[in-house]
Amino acid sequence: MQLYNNTEATLDNIWRTVENVWAGTTSSEVARSFVLAFRIMRLIIEEDGYNSWLATGTPHCNVRQDYIDTPNGIRPKVVINVEE
Repeated sequence: MQLYNNTEATLDNIWRTVENVWAGTTSSEVARSFVLAFRIMRLIIEEDGYNSWLATGTPHCNVRQDYIDTPNGIRPKVVINVEE
């Protein structure tokens, strides 16, 4: 909304900005955001609501490492364990 010189944006300007962002967002990005939110909530629950883990920086929840983009969202990466 800084496009509007830090003034109060009108409802039309807000909606236009939302539509532009949404039009440029892929299904994969939306799906990854849900997985990331779930993993962060799990971390918060495991820490009994304390957020001291934020002191070490942003948590890397390995969403990019664990999932592959598809035309309709994401899917888990296939991991093949080759035992010798």
